[in-house]
Amino acid sequence: MPIPQLIAHRGYALHYPENTLPAVQGAIDAGARFIEVDVQLSQDEVPFLFHDKNLKRICKQRGAVHNFSSLELRSFTASDPDRFGERFRQVRLATAGEFARCLEQHAEVTAFVEVKKISIKEFGAARILEQLRKALKPVFHRCVLISFDLDLLALAKQSGWPRIGAVITRWRDKDGGQMKSLRPDWLFCDVDGLPAQGSLDLRHIQVVIYEVGDVETALELARRGVGFIETFAFGELHRGLEAMS
Repeated sequence: MPIPQLIAHRGYALHYPENTLPAVQGAIDAGARFIEVDVQLSQDEVPFLFHDKNLKRICKQRGAVHNFSSLELRSFTASDPDRFGERFRQVRLATAGEFARCLEQHAEVTAFVEVKKISIKEFGAARILEQLRKALKPVFHRCVLISFDLDLLALAKQSGWPRIGAVITRWRDKDGGQMKSLRPDWLFCDVDGLPAQGSLDLRHIQVVIYEVGDVETALELARRGVGFIETFAFGELHRGLEAMS
């Protein structure tokens, strides 16, 4: 029975505020060897780990990451209070540099770093890649740059990023002309955008399916040729799959 490998989606997001250092460390402590995070630039062009278009859900603040300086962002909590109440009230937004320093302590971990489109629109692909490369320098060789933006990925490939991954919502989007010329190393696809049946093995591209939280779906996808599953529930799915092996 094929068993897929797991990627901790925004860290161990089921039990910690997503894209924070506790979520990253929690995933590593639970056995994660692959971790995905999202990145946006602050007003003064410091890369921060953050997913949403605005700060409301995670920080209970108005505005977006790019509306604030790095100093201002560091003053905000990233506690996701609607889910966790006051439990993580001391947790702050993390920079990509802090994430890199965490990874330096865990040589076995590969990171998938997703650049969000809102930040590309504000700063441009070239500037983001430059700032992100600086921040991730100590672990650059262990980082896979991923994005929905194929132009950014093409520029990253030209400028020497070791590996890139395209993110899509529908399986059929893999067949576009720009995608074929890009030839990414990884392809991330939404589980809800998959065909009902048939092989999902792309041979020369590592396929990742997100967001999956149950063992049965993960095993079915593995039978269809999927090598990697991205999940918020890393520990639970990890334990469930280990019990099946």
